[in-house]
Amino acid sequence: MKILVVDDDKNIVSMITDFLNIHNMEAIPAYNGSAALKALNATEIDLIILDVNLGDSNGFDICKQIRMDSNIPIIFLTAKIAQSDKILGLGIGADDYLTKPFDPLELIARIKSILRRSQSFTSTEENNGLISMKHLSLNKATREVCVNNKPIVLSSTEFYLLCYLLENKNRILTREELLLNVWNSKQYTENTVNTYIMRLRDKIEIDKNYPEILITIRGEGYLIKD
Repeated sequence: MKILVVDDDKNIVSMITDFLNIHNMEAIPAYNGSAALKALNATEIDLIILDVNLGDSNGFDICKQIRMDSNIPIIFLTAKIAQSDKILGLGIGADDYLTKPFDPLELIARIKSILRRSQSFTSTEENNGLISMKHLSLNKATREVCVNNKPIVLSSTEFYLLCYLLENKNRILTREELLLNVWNSKQYTENTVNTYIMRLRDKIEIDKNYPEILITIRGEGYLIKD
């Protein structure tokens, strides 16, 4: 597995590289935004660890640029601890957001969780399926999602979550079940599910205040209603 590590602090890049090597993952270092984009174009990358404050650019802008044509997993690793920054990072398509100072083992655990989910999805027999419902369509082969025939941008986690919800339509799914089957990790809580459901609803519903597809069943969980 090749992990693109984007941070202007060479000591942090070196430390992350050492931990990735211990866990049999290869680090591709980039110390600014332009180097990150060049590496992404030149090498097949499995996941990106991305700082926000880079020497020549802003990590949020880099994330937006990547999300224009790719849903490669992205983890923000940054000193920006404000809740508004976390909401922004997740809102523009990151799969996770971890603040500095950080526990390297927690970072590795989150990387493995996201990669495990990605590998599990790729190996499913239904990977070439096209799912359509009302104004929403999802193509598992191309990983394209459209609302009213217009493509929308989802992070890899949002995409996997939507796939699982659609594949279990008309059945109430608890937060515990979603954590088990989508995140497959004890590093996350039910608040994580709530946050992602809110973001997903913002993107797939015509009017998020009057959802037609992704319904909350109070006290139980969530339901995709066809």
